[in-house]
Amino acid sequence: MADDSHRPPVGVNLHDVASVSSFVAEDAPVRARSAVRYGAAAYSVDVDESDGSEYASVADDDTRAWADGTAEDSEEDVYSDLFEEAMAASISTRSERGRRGKRWSRAPSRGLRCAALSAVSLVVAVAFTVRGSVWDRASNDLGMYTAPATTWVSKRSHETPGARPGGFKLRNRSSKWRVSPFATSKANLGFSPLGLYRMLTNGRPASFWDPTKIKTKDGHLPAEFDVREKWSECADVVDTVLDQGECGSCWAVAPAKVMSDRLCIATNGTVKQQVSALQLLACETTLHGAFVQSSKNGCEGGFPSEAYEKAFDHGLTSGGMFGDTNSCMPYEFQPCEHPCEPLRQAHCPETCANGGDIKPTYHVTSIFNCPTNDYDCIALELWNNGPMSSYVGDVYDEFYDYESGVYSTSKDPERRGKSHGGHVMEIIGWGVDENGRTYWKMYNSWLNWGENGFGKIAVGELSIGEDAEAATLAPVSNE
Repeated sequence: MADDSHRPPVGVNLHDVASVSSFVAEDAPVRARSAVRYGAAAYSVDVDESDGSEYASVADDDTRAWADGTAEDSEEDVYSDLFEEAMAASISTRSERGRRGKRWSRAPSRGLRCAALSAVSLVVAVAFTVRGSVWDRASNDLGMYTAPATTWVSKRSHETPGARPGGFKLRNRSSKWRVSPFATSKANLGFSPLGLYRMLTNGRPASFWDPTKIKTKDGHLPAEFDVREKWSECADVVDTVLDQGECGSCWAVAPAKVMSDRLCIATNGTVKQQVSALQLLACETTLHGAFVQSSKNGCEGGFPSEAYEKAFDHGLTSGGMFGDTNSCMPYEFQPCEHPCEPLRQAHCPETCANGGDIKPTYHVTSIFNCPTNDYDCIALELWNNGPMSSYVGDVYDEFYDYESGVYSTSKDPERRGKSHGGHVMEIIGWGVDENGRTYWKMYNSWLNWGENGFGKIAVGELSIGEDAEAATLAPVSNE
């Protein structure tokens, strides 16, 4: 009598994968005699070469069963058993598939989801292509704002062969920085509907920014504001414009002006001394606190954040205009008729111009920024604490020719001219022109720009608000 220990028992469920693997390994001599498929089920009749007995297997995807036969059984009997097993397995599997199908019947098909994604991608691509022209035409037709080219007055054109203001766009901000307490969540729109709308319309919703909707402790912000009017005791300090001369030093001059103006405001007008832009531009500080020549040529440009960080780390000494002998480190370069080529290199002096020792006179207690394009934050900072500096992006030939009115970058490349790189300026307030368009009140480090360095730039133009920064200061000693 043949040994049946290695033969599979009737009705073994092959869900038990471990037992199936074990059986196959032990019965390597088994070979298939015939195989039949019925619908989704498959079964085969096999023979055990050790004793000549037959047995059959039935499989339907996830469900498998064994049927047993012998040499004495007729082939019809074996197939009959197999058909019964196969049909049972097939019916069970179809039922399971039906249940799975019902769960997915309510969800969109894969084809529909792919079509929807393709449609959205197409809309985004088309919007980016036509965003400028379509928006401008629609806005003009609806009277939303007047075409920018007619809202400002230009001087005669200049030759600008190698002018470079000197401002670099910030890439990473160090841990020394803090976000302004007036920051709002409106600037961090991400991929929300309004965020995508602003992205697709190239920032045009900034044209609808309304400061009168911003709440304060006493109500709302006014439609027009100027730090010189609120803190009139410091108006003469704010109106003092340091011309950067033949040096790409806007990245140091604008932060120095902001800190000088805020120092006056914080002390209620008792301290009206300018802090030194030259120190930020040309000096480094040793471990012992001594000021030495910087290894970089600051006239080739820099990051305004670095100027604030230098002040935060080492404090500031007094500064002044070119030729001033009453301060420690007055500015080294005389004004020029901008555009000027940055042909100079700044030098850190070894002694004070006023005869004293070079030492920090003012302490920077904090440096902070507003989130990108958070206009509410900028306005509240101006309203509560004073001016801020901002990277304004690349400026073009026409920017040097600005004389008055509300500046907007021309859409015509020929009128706009070539780019001269990034620039940094000071924001001192805001207002609304006769066409209802809101603008920033700005001070530039070029005395021949606008009205003695003062001008107006439409909200949403250039990159004003991309990196808006400021600091708080306090005197550490009396000179």
